[in-house]
Amino acid sequence: MQNLQAVMQRFSELSFREGQVARQEGAEQIVNQICRISRTSEVWEAMSRALGALVTKYPECLRFISLPHWYARYSSYRNHWEEIYEKPDWEQFVVGIGSDGSYLLDAVTKADKPSMTDLPEIIALKQVWRTQYEVVEGKLLWRKDSCVDCSIHRQI
Repeated sequence: MQNLQAVMQRFSELSFREGQVARQEGAEQIVNQICRISRTSEVWEAMSRALGALVTKYPECLRFISLPHWYARYSSYRNHWEEIYEKPDWEQFVVGIGSDGSYLLDAVTKADKPSMTDLPEIIALKQVWRTQYEVVEGKLLWRKDSCVDCSIHRQI
């Protein structure tokens, strides 16, 4: 992610040197698209890693808390990218991943097994969810600000 941000920073700097509004608008669209893809990949991968850790270390517990669509959604990286690009309502897709992650984190917490909540993959999932999602009036939402951890969007 740091390499991507460095490339985007350089791209942003070059856009400003040109001083043309059209190029800046084009640069913003490119940066937004890169951020969207990067952020989607980050949440999908965090969820996949958390499920992988649970299936390895707590298979019986996962068997009781998993949702029917999880295997299809998180079992294959190839399927993940096909889903992203074929979805007409991309935001609904990422909010669906967010709902899955929130459900998993809640179930892991309710299982009351500290060794499960202390798994590095579960801790990482919590961190990703804090930066990529927010709860507004009881509803889980994808954060609208592009590249939450990136200052480039504010510079363009």
